[in-house]
Amino acid sequence: MKKISYAIMASVAILTLGSCSEGQYWNEPADKGNVVAFTKPAVNLSIAADATAPSSYEVTINRSQSQSEQTVDVTFETKDTKVLSGPSSVTFKAGENTATYVITIGEIIPGVNYAATLSVKNPEDALTHVAADNLKFNFNLTQQLTWTAAGTASVTETLFSQGAFSVDMQVEEGNWPVAGQRLFRISNLYHNFFPEDMESGTELRFYTDDEGNALSMYQPWSYIGYVEDGEYFFFGCPAAYGGSFTNEGNVYIMNGVAGTAGTLTGEVSPAYYDTIAFQWDCPAK
Repeated sequence: MKKISYAIMASVAILTLGSCSEGQYWNEPADKGNVVAFTKPAVNLSIAADATAPSSYEVTINRSQSQSEQTVDVTFETKDTKVLSGPSSVTFKAGENTATYVITIGEIIPGVNYAATLSVKNPEDALTHVAADNLKFNFNLTQQLTWTAAGTASVTETLFSQGAFSVDMQVEEGNWPVAGQRLFRISNLYHNFFPEDMESGTELRFYTDDEGNALSMYQPWSYIGYVEDGEYFFFGCPAAYGGSFTNEGNVYIMNGVAGTAGTLTGEVSPAYYDTIAFQWDCPAK
């Protein structure tokens, strides 16, 4: 009988320890640790050039229990505070498993990407655990630009051509609404030089003032359509590496750097210097 008693006591001890290790006790309510999560991890909202941007966007959040009303803290992070905003919490109504979180959208500039990240937390001792990806929601918003023909550029220099020949390429102007700036692009520049090696669908964007004088590049790095050994190649004129965009009359110089990244959205590492030069008569505004 003593042996049987010891065995029973040992089994009870194991069960008790197992329960405690999970942060649970036998007399706790079954709905402890009500968890919440986003229904999807991200959305990229692209507005057509001729469409009206929405004034808000609704994000759905789910929870595991629905018995009573529940308010959940939501962290809203964005660098675009003048355009994107959101409340610090969301409330689930009694009897409902979903709640709607509303992102408010102000006036946006075509061609600019606006981003925000929403996040929620769950109790550490919750009965159900949610994948980390579902505890955050990445919101990206942009409105497409309208592009119109803006003349022909004769590209006379890249690292690959070394001025040995030139290629005529079309320049287009976007409906950029910022005073004192004009936005232009040259599409498929490297592809036009080397169509068998470089992908199409790329573009280099740049700013000028109202008179067509060079101001800056639109973004630090632009994908040039080439991949080798899993590395994506980019061109850019970041000042940190001595890059610049200048002009003398109708001769424009993109004094920059070629770099590589593991993905199209990864951090670019500089690889070698490159210069793109072209002649172009900027049309009057």
